[in-house]
Amino acid sequence: MVPGITADDRKTAIIPSNSVEPPTLYQGLNQAELQQKTEKYLLNYGTKFNKDVICGSRGLYVYTASGHKVLDWTSGQMSCLLGHGHPEIVKVIADHAASLDHLFSGMVSPPVISLGERLSNLLPPGLDKGFFLSTGGESNEAAIKMAKMYTGKFEVVGLGASWHGMTAQALGTQYHFGRKG
Repeated sequence: MVPGITADDRKTAIIPSNSVEPPTLYQGLNQAELQQKTEKYLLNYGTKFNKDVICGSRGLYVYTASGHKVLDWTSGQMSCLLGHGHPEIVKVIADHAASLDHLFSGMVSPPVISLGERLSNLLPPGLDKGFFLSTGGESNEAAIKMAKMYTGKFEVVGLGASWHGMTAQALGTQYHFGRKG
């Protein structure tokens, strides 16, 4: 749960499916044309993009160019738990986009320091520093590097049909169909 979000806030973010108004950001787009342009102009890694182009989100749903409303189980912790467009999250994002939207990774801001402090105070002794990254792939890359540094070893176990991200070591840990060697 996000501190400061009330039960009333959650009710407004997660609206029953029959009362959700579709988003209006992208309207009147042709699914087939978008799919054709996707194949022509975008590169993907290993698998094809989903055939449905997503043109908006609201609550727990994403909306496709062809007009389908799909329950979103894929967009990460925030959207799956709180819903897309949660009022408090939208406000925080808008405030930071206006005043402090992006920093070089060697710089910190008060919210980053606060999060590090709060997480460190929740964890047992010895787990008292945070390392914040943007994606699961970056997190797995960092974990693999730290494990290699700590153990002095280089081998990592990968599971069949696993996915750990697109960074070099994370890709090297994955086992996909057709992989040789």
